[in-house]
Amino acid sequence: MPLQRGDSPLNTTLGKFVANIGYGGIRGGVLLANTLVLTPILISRLGRDQFAILALVTPFLRYGFNGVFDLGLATGLVRFLSRDFASGDHASINRYCTSSFWLYVTAGASLLVLYQLASPSLLHSLLGLDVRLYVTAQTALRQFLWIYAILLLSNPFFALLMGVQKVHLSHVVGTVSLLIELIGILVLVPLGITLSRVVFVYAVGAIVCALLCVILAYYHFPHLRLRLQSVSGRSILDLAHYTTRWSVTVSTSLLAPVIDKLILARFVGLSYVAIYEAAAKLIEILKRATQLLLLPIFPLAGAALANQTKEQRQAFYQRVFGANLVLSAGLYLIPMTVIFGIMRIWLGPELSGPAGWAFVVLSSTGFMLALVTPAALILAGTGRMRLLVTTGLTALSLNLFLSSILAKHLGFRGLLAGTALAYVGQSLLILVGLQRWKEFTLNVRSFIRMGLVVVCGAVVPGLVLVAIFGREPGAAKLVALGAAEIAIYCAALFTFEDNRKLAVIVTMHGRKIVGAWLVGRRTGQISQG
Repeated sequence: MPLQRGDSPLNTTLGKFVANIGYGGIRGGVLLANTLVLTPILISRLGRDQFAILALVTPFLRYGFNGVFDLGLATGLVRFLSRDFASGDHASINRYCTSSFWLYVTAGASLLVLYQLASPSLLHSLLGLDVRLYVTAQTALRQFLWIYAILLLSNPFFALLMGVQKVHLSHVVGTVSLLIELIGILVLVPLGITLSRVVFVYAVGAIVCALLCVILAYYHFPHLRLRLQSVSGRSILDLAHYTTRWSVTVSTSLLAPVIDKLILARFVGLSYVAIYEAAAKLIEILKRATQLLLLPIFPLAGAALANQTKEQRQAFYQRVFGANLVLSAGLYLIPMTVIFGIMRIWLGPELSGPAGWAFVVLSSTGFMLALVTPAALILAGTGRMRLLVTTGLTALSLNLFLSSILAKHLGFRGLLAGTALAYVGQSLLILVGLQRWKEFTLNVRSFIRMGLVVVCGAVVPGLVLVAIFGREPGAAKLVALGAAEIAIYCAALFTFEDNRKLAVIVTMHGRKIVGAWLVGRRTGQISQG
């Protein structure tokens, strides 16, 4: 019997999570390959100083939620589009999309003009580089700003895909971008890698991904009409009001590594920017893996707010929080125990020490921030952001001022200490503040018990194994140690009945999706859901 649209397992809430994990898993695999292959190549071919300059300008290579100077506009757009899509209001969707498109045109033009006016004095005071490196940095930043302007224009279409519950397609765009980066830079290896040639590869990727966002948006939402008369003052005010509040939270999460690298360039040196960037790239992979689980929460929260009771929202949050705790502990804490051996093989003995400590601090901080991500996405999707704004401002201020002082006097370790204090403190404040709301209330006893088992299961076996086999084993031993740690961790998790039940449910749902896809292939009626 042919599959009907409503029968597709992908149309269920769990189906959206499973699809996001599947598509995002491919994207994460390509990102991992990019990081492991390209980072040592770029460091060795460009040199640490030019690689550091590349690290300082790469924030302009992201679209959507990851755009550093988007400041939450894409997030706000997803929130309103998911709400209107749930109610079938196509006219409102067109107003928001058109209005946001022209807002992005204005934002891109403003960034380019502002750079021309401010760059001569701003760059020199921020970076403190010598004349040769200053000119290189100025040229690279100008080029990447043009690339970022292209990516800004793709944001309305990216947000539309998210808003109409096509979260997995955002991973398709991201995967294409990463493949262009990987293949393009590898092609440059025999020709010679220079900063300008690397910029060209990223420009090609930006153009292709912007076009792909447009094509996918029109295909999956054929009602889209970007007409000048659809620009709405009310829509612009809604987006501006949301962005003003959400920008603090976005700045906290996205600008943190940018601020850290600027502080290092100013007070410590470009070599340490390169070391920080290598560790931060690994952390970015872990963050993307977390998104595989959590990204669908945002549009779902905005669409479901009016249709659920507080008890239903609380049950949903507790399930997601528990799954996220398990995933995040495995992702962030297990690698910490073997990271010095990994860095020695990946970057060489000279960089393995400082890069390893950078990873330990950033991974611990990333784990704490990951714990509050489900609540942050739900609050953002439902427009309640006072707690996020206040804690975000506190963390951003601490990171900016405390890290600067510590880096000036203590160097690289001071910077890492300031970052950890700022963002671990932010996470704790959010977790405590959330307990005032019924829908975010956790069973403290159950949470502590689960947390101890999860954290100890992720860290203790690794520390014991590393103590037995040495801190810097060879590649084969590292693989064996990692496999043993994961096996022990999974065994610890399955001591909880809820985890065993969840694993069975996800496995069964995954089988249903694969079965539906195979049936659709045989009948020629694959569901578009």
